[in-house]
Amino acid sequence: LSKSIPVSDSLRLKVSLFVVQLRRVYGTREPPFPPKRLFALSDAQTEERRRQIEQYLQCISQDEEMSKSELVTSFLRKAQQDTWEVHEAQVEVHVVLPSGETSPVVIPNTSPTHSVLQAVGVAVGIPDDLLPNFGLFLGHAEGERQLTLVRRLQEFELPFVSVISSPIKGSCLFLRTSYLDRELDKFVMADAVGLKLLYQQAVADIKRGWCEVDAAQKQKLAELHKHGTFEEFLRVAQSLPQYGCVRLDKCECDWPEPDSRAAVRAGGGVLACRSTRPGGQGTTEEGTFRVTRIRSWTVTSRVEILVSGEEGGGTEGGSGSVLELAFEYLVRPDTLRWIKLRTQQAIALSLCLQTMVNEILQQRAGRDKEKMSRERFLVSMSSGGYRVVADICEWSQRPKVSKSPNIDFGERITAGLSLRLPGIKKADNVHSNDAFEGIGEEDL
Repeated sequence: LSKSIPVSDSLRLKVSLFVVQLRRVYGTREPPFPPKRLFALSDAQTEERRRQIEQYLQCISQDEEMSKSELVTSFLRKAQQDTWEVHEAQVEVHVVLPSGETSPVVIPNTSPTHSVLQAVGVAVGIPDDLLPNFGLFLGHAEGERQLTLVRRLQEFELPFVSVISSPIKGSCLFLRTSYLDRELDKFVMADAVGLKLLYQQAVADIKRGWCEVDAAQKQKLAELHKHGTFEEFLRVAQSLPQYGCVRLDKCECDWPEPDSRAAVRAGGGVLACRSTRPGGQGTTEEGTFRVTRIRSWTVTSRVEILVSGEEGGGTEGGSGSVLELAFEYLVRPDTLRWIKLRTQQAIALSLCLQTMVNEILQQRAGRDKEKMSRERFLVSMSSGGYRVVADICEWSQRPKVSKSPNIDFGERITAGLSLRLPGIKKADNVHSNDAFEGIGEEDL
């Protein structure tokens, strides 16, 4: 799907065989595959066909049964391997642990996400029954105080390929807890290795400012950290409102007004934005958006031309992509409002929302939290369980777009992106949040 990499005849054949196999297994459930063209395609037609195939794969990813099938996951893994011309070999992959130390693991470079996670679990000593509480995240760090998570890796991805194909310099893999419900901590804390990893993650998150503390709390935590009292340290940390949340880099948003700058965090069943109005003037406003009031959300990508030179006489300097997450929020019993966040971490934020919705639905279904803590949270798009809006956005109609957007294979399939603009067109299979609730009288 990468525009900058030519598609080989062998890959075309594999796509055709995959479509035939999928149709044989799932019949009419399989979405229609874009028809072939008999004659050579122009650049515009080639781009349109690439978009159609991309949309076809995204539709498959939204069917829970198909997206988890070995047929689909093996095809997507093979496509990554062929696209980046990865020949199977043993490689050493370094995974950053919560402590900041790296754990080298030797694996085949074609290993899927769960295999790499298992190898890390063995190296670190995480018991098999606790391993589903952890996940591998693609990201990059600048020292101890700056961590940017791009997204949690999905089962169809090859972590080695995800790292080498990332457009962001210095990208690597990070091991973190995979849940956002702090009540699941107690099952991880019951194991010595799990307790240590959770403690190290809490220390690192507080140090980098993801979890804010006042002077008294800071002093108390410093004393507990000095004496190495893991459990007591975590109990104090768990009392902090921002504990266990994922913090994003500052981004643009339209709340409380357009062009505001916001620090965003997700966790504990809420999405929180601490926004500063345009120009940096005025007081900072905190908005807390409960996941149960988010009716739907969508991730879109806009392709923008980068212009250099003087005004009126500038020259095009290539193109870049800007990701945007928009969510539809119930602000009053009869009023829904779309709130937009422009951030390159839109994929990570979307997956956080999916995880929180999944956890809420599990609780509503009466699932035992201990059982939940031992299940693998597969945060792929689905038509059951939790559901997410899958919007289609159209290519910008600007001329001479010569470079492909810097969005890798995993991001495109995971987010359900279809790189088109302007205007947001709803796909036929628009989804909504099954955890959505109305507003009761007590909330007014």
